[in-house]
Amino acid sequence: ADVRVIHASDDFAVDASPISGDSVPIARQAHGEDASSPGGLSFRRSRNSVFCSAKCVSGEATGVVVATGAQTVLAQMIREKRWPPRMTPQAECGES
Repeated sequence: ADVRVIHASDDFAVDASPISGDSVPIARQAHGEDASSPGGLSFRRSRNSVFCSAKCVSGEATGVVVATGAQTVLAQMIREKRWPPRMTPQAECGES
């Protein structure tokens, strides 16, 4: 399920590599613009969204499910043939 975070500890972070291709955990927080809101930020930049296939690596959070199954960002990426993410050579080597 895709989740909008409504409360999170200061150290809440997720491994979103299956969607984003990022090689390091991504900090998430309860405030911020939801990626699914009109004119919202892209899912890679949204700080209050956690997407299907991401896993918590530190901290804890409470959220509201905003999409399941075929409506998730991951399912959309698969339909649009944008998954799996392509990693840059720098990301593959652990460089930024």
